[in-house]
Amino acid sequence: MEVWDLYTKYREPMGRTHIRGQVIGEELFHITVHVWIRNSRGEYLMSQRASDRPLYPCLWECPGGSVLAGETSICGAVREVKEEVGIDLSPENGRLLFTKIRGVMDGVPYHDIKDVWLFDCNSEADLSRASTAEVSRCRFMKPDEIEKLIEAGECVPVLRYFPFAWKDGLLDSDCFGGITEKNEAAEPGDTAGVRGAAESGGTVRENEAVESGGAARVNASVEPEGIVGISGVGEPGSTVGVSSADRRKKANYRNIIGKTVSGKIDCPMGSRHPRHPEILYPVNYGYVEEILSCGSDSPEEKVSCGGDSLEGKISCGGDSLEEKVSCSGDSPEEKVSCGGDSLKGKILGGDGEAQDVYVLGMSGPAKRFTGHVAAVYHRFDDAEDKWIVTADGQDFTDDQILGEIYFQEQYYNGKLYR
Repeated sequence: MEVWDLYTKYREPMGRTHIRGQVIGEELFHITVHVWIRNSRGEYLMSQRASDRPLYPCLWECPGGSVLAGETSICGAVREVKEEVGIDLSPENGRLLFTKIRGVMDGVPYHDIKDVWLFDCNSEADLSRASTAEVSRCRFMKPDEIEKLIEAGECVPVLRYFPFAWKDGLLDSDCFGGITEKNEAAEPGDTAGVRGAAESGGTVRENEAVESGGAARVNASVEPEGIVGISGVGEPGSTVGVSSADRRKKANYRNIIGKTVSGKIDCPMGSRHPRHPEILYPVNYGYVEEILSCGSDSPEEKVSCGGDSLEGKISCGGDSLEEKVSCSGDSPEEKVSCGGDSLKGKILGGDGEAQDVYVLGMSGPAKRFTGHVAAVYHRFDDAEDKWIVTADGQDFTDDQILGEIYFQEQYYNGKLYR
C-alpha cells in the first residue's frame, strides 16, 4: 500500500495523507517524479516495462513514480531509480528541469504535481539490484531514438514532452556533469534547482498513468490550444547544472521582467475559455497594450522577450523614438513608438497576436490592468510565452504562480523564469 502526502495547488503541505487508489478531493494534489539519467555520450536511460504490468506492458519510459509520505521530491526520485533499475544516485546531483501541475483534464482527475529531474551518471542499470520486477530491460538511447519510439507509440504517452524539452535545450547542458555553479540557476524564480527537505511528497506514478481515483488513463485528447501538455522551481542555495539554453532564455527574459505594463483583460476572472468552456479562469487574463516604463538607468535598454533570436532595441531617451519589439519565438516584429517614458504600440507574442498575460493579485474580474512583469512562463511546446503580471506590487513565489496558472498551463509543457 502506497501512502502519499497531500498538498494545495501552491505546494503547501495539507498535513494529510492519502492511500493510492482512493479518490482525491478537489484542489488537493500529490507529487510525482520523472527521472532522466544522462551519460557522458549524451544518451538517456530508458526502461522497458515488464510484460505482466497491468498498464502499458512492454512500453518504454524513464524511471519515476510516486513520492511517498514523508519523502522529499528528490529523495523519492532517487529511491524510484534504485527500486526500478538498480542505480544509486546522489540527491545533490539532481537538477529540477520543470514542474507541472495537473488537475482535472478531459474529465479525468489527475491531481498531481510532477517534478522532472535530470541526473548525469555513467552507471549502467543493474536489474539484479532492483527491488521490484517492474522493468524487463534498460538501455541508454540517443534523443532521436527516444523521439522515434514516441512517434511509433512504443513509449508511455506521458513522455510526449521529451522531444519538445530536448529541442528547446532544456535537457542539454554545456558539459557532462552540468555546470555546478552556486547558484546561477537557483536565483529567485529560476526553475532549475533542488527541492529542499521541507517538502514531503506524495504522488501518483504518472509514468504508469494511474490516476488519483484508481482510473488507468492517459489524456490523449486534443488540448485547449491543440497541444498535449506538461511544466519548474528552484530554491536559493542549491547546487545545480545549468543548460546554456536556460542561461540565454533567462538573460532575455530579464529584459522584460520588472517592466511596468498595461493592457486589456479579455478573459476576466470567473469567465470561461471562449473555445473550451470547461476551462474557468480563476485569474484575470488579457494582453499587453503598453510598456509604460523601461525600468533602466541607462538611456538605452535592449528588450527581448523570449527565445534565442528575440532582440528588439528599445530606446527611452527621446520624445519620438521608434524601434522594433519582438516578444517571443520567431514572432513578427512590430514597430513601437516611444514618447518620453511610455512605449506605445502593439506588443506581439510568438504566435503573431498580442502578448498574453496572466494578471495576479486582483480581487475580482476587471476590464484593464496595470502592473509589473514578475515572471515569464516559457512554453517549450508552443509558439508563445505567457507573461506573469502582478498588480499593486504584490509578490508571488514560484509555487504560487504555478498554482495560479495551472488551470490552463496543465495542457502544455513549460518552465517559469524570473
